Amino acid sequence: MKKIKKFKIPIYSHEVFRKAKKRKIDLEKLGLNDAAAIKEYTASLAVLLEPATVFDYFETNHINSKALMPPKSAAYTCGIFTIGNKLDEKLKTIEDDEEIKLIQAACAVFMKTGISFIKDLIAKEAALESFELGEIAYFYRISGLHSDEKKNESMEIPEKNNSKEILISTLKELQSEKIGVMLNDNGEINPKFTSAFVIGWFPKNKKKKVQQRGADTARQNKK
Repeated sequence: MKKIKKFKIPIYSHEVFRKAKKRKIDLEKLGLNDAAAIKEYTASLAVLLEPATVFDYFETNHINSKALMPPKSAAYTCGIFTIGNKLDEKLKTIEDDEEIKLIQAACAVFMKTGISFIKDLIAKEAALESFELGEIAYFYRISGLHSDEKKNESMEIPEKNNSKEILISTLKELQSEKIGVMLNDNGEINPKFTSAFVIGWFPKNKKKKVQQRGADTARQNKK
């Protein structure tokens, strides 16, 4: 199991701006009329980030592999990621609906960026073992936070009758309390901005590599 706390993730203010426009948030009302203003506002939110993750590698014999293991994968990484409580605490102090929507849009970007950062780390490990990673899939995310994402950007694992038990089992096995993630008395995940994800490991396509080498040789011969 790997644990990483308070690591830095890239801050893409242009993605926050794009998402705000897509969600038709009234930026003019908030005095945020251009990309520069959004960049400054996004930076003020980013200082509240406390990214943390725990993840581990599992194979077909794992207790939850039937529900979580991506189709045709040889193995998978399962993990928990959170951006901490501070942005949720800030949201509770905001009364303007448009600003609430903007912060939620920013959180969606922060969550996606953080998961992508983690995937890049895992990809390096997989490459050393001659594997490549599939798409990110989620078995727990905040309802509605990512509703405007394209379907090919991520995949939601269909809920099953035992989905809650699988989540609880995963939190326990990955010792998520070490990054401050746990179930509260109401059975809800805390911090609010937390995701549970899986990424499949797939053997690299040797045929594809041979074809690529042939194409490279052909290009060199043309020079």
